[in-house]
Amino acid sequence: MKPEVEVSLQDEVQFGSKKISYSVQRSKRTSLGISVNPDASVSVVAPYDASLMLIREKVLKRADWIIKQQIDFVQLEKPVARYNYTSGESHWYLGKQYRLKFKDGDESSISRDGRFLMVACNRDPETVSELLNKWYRDRAKEKIQNLIETWWPRMGGADQLPSFTVRKLEKRWGSCTAKGLLIFNDDLIKAPSQCIEYVVVHELCHLFEHNHGPKFMSLLNRHLPDWEDRKRRLEGLEF
Repeated sequence: MKPEVEVSLQDEVQFGSKKISYSVQRSKRTSLGISVNPDASVSVVAPYDASLMLIREKVLKRADWIIKQQIDFVQLEKPVARYNYTSGESHWYLGKQYRLKFKDGDESSISRDGRFLMVACNRDPETVSELLNKWYRDRAKEKIQNLIETWWPRMGGADQLPSFTVRKLEKRWGSCTAKGLLIFNDDLIKAPSQCIEYVVVHELCHLFEHNHGPKFMSLLNRHLPDWEDRKRRLEGLEF
């Protein structure tokens, strides 16, 4: 008896100046399915009797969509900023800029006072950086936890809330692992609340549909109809 799904081969097609590589899995299904995965790889699930020529034709037919999805997977990439962590320097929090201002204090801390981030610690840039990053991470955890608690039941999720972590990510604002762990960049707390909400809902949708296929887009459109506006706003930010 043939297995339900088996890995069959790797193949590629040329579409204009772009080369699209993809894996092919043979399945008992009667129709051919194409999906783009979070790492931008392309997977094809095809019936056992589908010829390689037919598969290539189907991939080429959907080449525009595939390339768009691969590009969309960089939508959550974040810019890389450089700071000196000196007094008067501007830093972002929830879409607004705040200036660093040092104050005396027995314990290291950061607090908001108007449009200032009041920093109590020695002025060594590395120390200030570590303290500020921890402050961002703590605020991000609080914000994201609240958003998940709001959105997960609304999306029809199970009683148990999804697990998530907040940490430094090299390029991305957020991701969802194959095991369903949501990962968010602590710098996300620098973005406006609507943009943070977009990233959180985007990743929650991946718990239902891991790729960016039609079902995923349908979920995102249903729960956050203005996600494209939020996405554009997030992409336009420079921290």
